[in-house]
Amino acid sequence: MTSIHVVSYNMRKGRGVRGSRPRLEELVDSLGTLDTDLLLCQEVFHEHAGVDQTGEMAQALRLSPRYEPNATYRRGHHGNATLSRLDILAHENRDISPNRIERRGILYTRLGLWEGGHIHVFNTHFALTQRQRIRQARELGAMLERLTQSTDPVIIGGDFNDWTGRVDPLIREEGDLRNAMASLPTKERRTWSTRRPLWALDRLYYRNLDLIQVRVLRRSPWDRLSDHFPVQAEFRISAD
Repeated sequence: MTSIHVVSYNMRKGRGVRGSRPRLEELVDSLGTLDTDLLLCQEVFHEHAGVDQTGEMAQALRLSPRYEPNATYRRGHHGNATLSRLDILAHENRDISPNRIERRGILYTRLGLWEGGHIHVFNTHFALTQRQRIRQARELGAMLERLTQSTDPVIIGGDFNDWTGRVDPLIREEGDLRNAMASLPTKERRTWSTRRPLWALDRLYYRNLDLIQVRVLRRSPWDRLSDHFPVQAEFRISAD
């Protein structure tokens, strides 16, 4: 029996909070203090020729990376990045964009566990409107059904933009999942914004794992590194 330490983080392209200077170096240094086995990042920025935020994080944290762009523009592109201490056995990216402007995706990875077997990981960023989030929750459920067995361990993390909380029951029902944040008092679940935490937008869901602990990292330096706070959790994995 072993455990896995997970962090989900919308890093806002490493730009810090609005009005601050870019803080990518400090962000990476801070992530390095967490001893993370699995890092799920959203809004990770790459220049077409130049800045590679996924590569910088992977090198500094000594994790294996997978990155897929969701939005492409003149300067570069941004998307979801999954960085893992476990071997990445397979991956794919699902475009769940609601329109040409608001680009979104689900990055799937299958990871090999230290003691044998595997775990399925989904890293996602949902839309700003509830109607589109409902559609995306169903697409996530369809991916779960296609790629996993009911007995497989699963972790899903990301920015769900579900400020009303109405999509949460659908996500749980579609994949027979548990919301790790549900174990926290309501005020302690809030991840956005770092200047005035009002909504629990960032979450971790899981299946066939035991939740050991979960928390939102709210203290310095996280209050200045992005407009979202990271979510950190530890799960127990059975060797059976």
